[in-house]
Amino acid sequence: MKLGRIGYINCYPVYAGLDRAVVRVPADLVTGTPAELNDLLTAGELDVSVISAVEYARHAKDLVLLPDLAISCDGPVRSVALFSKRPVTELDDRTVLLTASSRTSVGLLELLCRDRWHVAPRFAQARAEATDLDALAHLPHEAVLVIGDAALLLAARGVYAHRYDLGAEWKAWTGLPFVFAVWAARRQADQDAVRRVHQGLLASRDWGLAHLDVLAADAERATGVSLAACREYFALQAPRRPDGFLPAARGRGRRAGRLAAIPTRGLTMIDRTSADFRSFLDLYEHASLLELGQLADAARWQLHSENVVTYIIDRNINYTNVCVADCKFCAFYRRPKHAEGYLLSFEEIGRKIEELKALGGVQILMQGGHNPYIPFEWATSSATTRSTSTAFRRRRSISSRAASG
Repeated sequence: MKLGRIGYINCYPVYAGLDRAVVRVPADLVTGTPAELNDLLTAGELDVSVISAVEYARHAKDLVLLPDLAISCDGPVRSVALFSKRPVTELDDRTVLLTASSRTSVGLLELLCRDRWHVAPRFAQARAEATDLDALAHLPHEAVLVIGDAALLLAARGVYAHRYDLGAEWKAWTGLPFVFAVWAARRQADQDAVRRVHQGLLASRDWGLAHLDVLAADAERATGVSLAACREYFALQAPRRPDGFLPAARGRGRRAGRLAAIPTRGLTMIDRTSADFRSFLDLYEHASLLELGQLADAARWQLHSENVVTYIIDRNINYTNVCVADCKFCAFYRRPKHAEGYLLSFEEIGRKIEELKALGGVQILMQGGHNPYIPFEWATSSATTRSTSTAFRRRRSISSRAASG
């Protein structure tokens, strides 16, 4: 079994126990940049690996999310930053270099530029590892996105007038934590071996979090970043439940990072040519039902942060199952002329309403298929008429014609 690891010091807490043989796992370690590990895992060359949150979402049908492990932040992250020669609001139509090593960070920067800072830079990809910083300075650009150890080193140099921590910018914009990467396993990998690797990673992480001063000294030697800066950086690695979906404790200000951002302005019509539409379509086509449910729960916590849930007694009245929409997730509908298709009579709808009233119900949802044989007048009259048998008899002829097609 092959286990992927990022070589940056941000992964020291997760792999420290493995490096010191305090914890052993049945796997060989493969080190690479985030982008390299993304491709290796999705190509089947790795069995378990850290993977960019964006790439996990794109390949969720092939991967199993490993809980309680993530590269996440709840405010400043320090190692994902935009370094700029001018204020970010002046980057419109200016060249911004993007690290070739990350995809989630690039996606986050593009989102912030478009929806928070309202600028449209000219993006260009470049190598931006720690060994590339001197060469990077000679490339024409106004700003550069750098991640990992290179971001910590570049911040220490102080050569750019402006530095924007993407974790802090996301927090200021949304009030939410952010998940950059998660750990996942191939669905086809040996599940017993995956469980042992996962347990080993958790044990190694626990050892690392208990020895952050030791890791800070190692990080200083490996990168040249000052010991004080490394200690400050690792202080952000506080234990949390960072599985990208489920918070350890519900309530105001304590919500998990999200894999998919929900616009604070609420739902809007989506341009079908936009990247947003393509990402939503990818979720629709590939995400599992549980993942969609988890994302829906994330949206609930962003839109309604109060730790309060209320209930009412209501009833969904499925007045017809005849439908031509052909939604692939629906097992309820029947095509027109199908032997199992139906349309409730007004008398039947009335009885269901009276049954609900007897139980103290206060709300009705009239829910049915796109039945091409029901005229618009049927819907408007049935929605505004009380459940009296006289009213239902007046509409029986329309109901009969719609059911028979």
